[in-house]
Order: sequence, then structure tokens, then C-alpha cells
Amino acid sequence: MGNADYPSTANYSNIVDQLAIAEYLMGTFWDNSRKHSYIMDKLQQSGVMHDQQGKHIDLKARIAIHAGAYRSQGQSRTFSHPQQYVTYLQQASFYEVATALYEEEVAFLETQGAVVKYNRELATNVGEDLIKGLNYQLLNSNSTSNTIAGIAAAATSPIPITGIPSVFGYGATAVGFTFSSGSGGATTASPVAAGDLEVLPNVTYCNVSTHPTSAIAGVDNKVSGATSPVIVNWSSTGFSAASTTYATNCLGVWSRMISRLVAREPSTEGMPDTGIQTLAMHNQMRTALRASMEQHLVLSNGPQSPDLGLYERLMLPYEGINIVVDTDQPTGVAYCLNLKKKNALLPVIRQRLAGMPDGIFKGNVKPIISLAQMPDINDGTHKLVAKVALNLLLNPARQAMAYNFA
Repeated sequence: MGNADYPSTANYSNIVDQLAIAEYLMGTFWDNSRKHSYIMDKLQQSGVMHDQQGKHIDLKARIAIHAGAYRSQGQSRTFSHPQQYVTYLQQASFYEVATALYEEEVAFLETQGAVVKYNRELATNVGEDLIKGLNYQLLNSNSTSNTIAGIAAAATSPIPITGIPSVFGYGATAVGFTFSSGSGGATTASPVAAGDLEVLPNVTYCNVSTHPTSAIAGVDNKVSGATSPVIVNWSSTGFSAASTTYATNCLGVWSRMISRLVAREPSTEGMPDTGIQTLAMHNQMRTALRASMEQHLVLSNGPQSPDLGLYERLMLPYEGINIVVDTDQPTGVAYCLNLKKKNALLPVIRQRLAGMPDGIFKGNVKPIISLAQMPDINDGTHKLVAKVALNLLLNPARQAMAYNFA
């Protein structure tokens, strides 16, 4: 087998028989991305992904109300022009996957058809790996300066993706929070006490404070908690005096997250539409559902309203939302999210890489990814780069998270 005419470890690539090099515009990339990422699938369904040009991206949210007043007959009215909106601002993050093919591998390809076939497989694999990595970043990237729910802060350079954890910052130490309607709640002793159901949000998210009672410069009549997420302590004895486990408390935890978000905006716009948890948490919740008065719920993997049209995934329907399993979900963390158009944004910056035109993609975003392949005459490699420029922005007041803060 040492003869160069035969395959060996020195001259054989296990992908040469079925793959090849050259240009391949990823016509099916977007469909593949939806299959591999529930978040991407849901954001596409919600219509919050769109093309954008420019360095910065922003999401505007209303956090104040017009003040009402009684008026006596003939009394002069007072007119004002209050500022009611805040803008969450973030720079785009560049995320990529790069690979290379040796010219010695190309030498075994005899036809143009083999070249095309090779490239398609290679480009597809690179694109799928990019979207898998992007899915992980969306669920795990913490762009704040402190650890959040066991997730360490990301490096500040290059600019990281502002992942979902970034919304739920609580500072260097988690502090108990007692919600009180109308007053914004009260903090308790630090750290979190065993009976505390919630943790105080306290971070600067995209240049805006998430503390419930913090004043926002220039904003009149801010609603208390209008920039604050809901952070639930799933190990609280407030759910069950005899237990601090997710297996026992999970139904109460999800009811807490959903009801707190709905109370802020009773309309359909305020209803969360996305639940995500780990497989271990899913199994514990399924057991709890079967043992409870909720056992009449259909334990099905098929998407139900409001997720009709999405790819089938392992999920549990509960109180109006589908709670999905994602293998990239942080350990011990549950997300209860509202990804509707007014509450979420994932702008994709249109871009072009040297040597390659933009690809052709299905869906609303064209292109979500730039794909470039260029030969290097110096070292004899064919280099392929799949690259995306985007960032995620969420309205914190419409999002909730649960974690063990014991």
C-alpha cells in the first residue's frame, strides 16, 4: 500500500471520492440554518430578521406612558411632549468558520463534475457548522462584565454576539428581589435567600440600565421595570417548602415566568412565545406534567400554536407556549422569551468578501452569510471562509430566565 498509485494515509482523503472544489453559492443554506437552530427558525417566523447596512444596529422600545389627569369644567389643559422611548444600541459582531483543502487532494479529481460535487459538500458542511456555532453563541454568549447563571463573560474584543444571557445580568452578586405591583419591587439581603423567588436585574444592557427603579435620562413617566427582565430562582423554597429541585419546582417556575411577563402587557404582544431548556430539564418537566393535574396536556413533539410552520423538535406545550429542547442550552438554565417583532431584532449586515459575489439564499435575509473560496499559490491550499455579520437585540422587559441561585 506504500505505492502512490493506491490510497494510503499519505495520499488519500476520505472525502475526495464524494466531494470537490470551486464555487458554490449556498442556495439551501437558509433552510439548513432553520433546521439546525430553533432560535433562527423562530426569528424567521416572527419576521425580525432583515438586511441592514451600517456599523450599528438598534431596537427602540416604549418604556413610559402618558400621565392621565382629572379636569374640572372650564379648567385649562396642560400639554406636554414627553419622551417615552429608549433605544438599545449595539455594534455588529463578525462570526466565521474557515477551512482549507490541500492541492494534493484536488489532484485526485478528474472531472469538473467531481469538482462541483466536492465543493457543494464542503461548502454545505462549513455553512452548517457556522449556523451551529451561531446557535451556540446566541444561547450562551454573555457580553456583560460579570458571570451570568454560570456563564462567564465573553472577551470584549473582537466584538462578541450579544447573546440571550446578556439580558439577564445581576451584577457581581445575585441579590434577592421581591416583586410588588406598582412599586417596582424591593431588594432583600445579598446573596439570594432560600425563599427568594426572583433575583434583582442590575446590568447595563446595550447602554440601558435594567434596574427596575433606575431613571433613564430624558424619559418622562417611566414605568417601573420597563427595562427589566424577569430572573427567577428555580431552587426557591417559595415554590415548594419541601424542595429546592427543578424536578419539583419546574411547573411553578414556568408559571411564574409566563405570568410575570403577561402581567406587564396583557395583550397578545406581551405573551411570551418561546421556551427553551435542556434535555435533562425537559425530562423532569415531562415527569412533573404527567404526575400533575396538567396531565391532560398532549405530550407531543409536533409544533402547536404559536409555532405552527416550524420544524418539528422535542418540546412540551405549557400555558400557551412551546418549551423546546436545545442541546446548546446552558446547563440548568431555562429561557422564557418573547421574540415577536417589537421585542426582538436580529439584523444581518449585508457584506461581500473579496473574490466572491454574494450568495443566493431563501428567506427574508439575502444574504445572511458571505461565502468565499480562494486558492493560495504560495502553500497550495484552497481556502474557504463562511462569514456572517449580525447581532441580537431583545427588549429586556419581555424576557425571563430561570436558574438555580441557591
